[in-house]
Amino acid sequence: MRSSMICGFLAGALLACAIATGLGATSLAATPLPVVPCGGASPVPAPTGEKPAILMLDDADELGAWQAPACLGWHARTGDTLLALAGRIEGRTLEDVAARLVDFSRMTDILYWSTSRAEWRPLFDEVTALSGPEEAQTASDPPPGALVEGATVYSLQNDSDPLGAMVMALEVREHDDTRLVVTWTNRTAGTVLGMTVLPPGALETALVAERSGTGLLLYMVARVGTNVPRWLAPGRDSQINRAVALYRWLAGIPTDREPPAAR
Repeated sequence: MRSSMICGFLAGALLACAIATGLGATSLAATPLPVVPCGGASPVPAPTGEKPAILMLDDADELGAWQAPACLGWHARTGDTLLALAGRIEGRTLEDVAARLVDFSRMTDILYWSTSRAEWRPLFDEVTALSGPEEAQTASDPPPGALVEGATVYSLQNDSDPLGAMVMALEVREHDDTRLVVTWTNRTAGTVLGMTVLPPGALETALVAERSGTGLLLYMVARVGTNVPRWLAPGRDSQINRAVALYRWLAGIPTDREPPAAR
């Protein structure tokens, strides 16, 4: 299986980017295809630490062989790229992750190292909680307790890239004392200069967080339509740093901790 590097979206006010094998992240290449821990499936053990294992698939045959598990509620579709992430976080709880997922107003604090500008920069220009699926329905950040099974939480996300703001929907598919499963999708189109480049539903991401000893196992799978213009994707090193920034945010690690993954 080949690993490659491309920016992938972690929908719903989150962003993940693929780290290629041999660039400081643990490789998932030993796994034939990304495995989501649901429906009895057991992924390879996740690495512990600040650098998660991340793998991106963009080969048509590989993508055609992968099927989304039923627990995600995803429909089969073609023409996607697929991003998988796995990591282990010590000393964190499901409540900690839930709190970060709805802490929309503080997501502008997530910093990544920009190799082109040689400075720490915000991962998001703006993230705002919404009380419904309309952009005008701005609201205060919901409490972590709002992430009950079956709930949907909305936000307006404006990434630090050329895309315009999009309404994102976070759906809670499972939540109990040992496990949290959420999915995100864009409810409105992503546009550049008034042109639609990401139709509604083009970005889908799932997060599975499971209790494990004194910490958590985190698994993320994201898929995005291949009609995304290549010029929208950040450069190679920027992708690495954005991914590590997201992982540090969920892990409770300062996102601007030196050194960055790539300088």
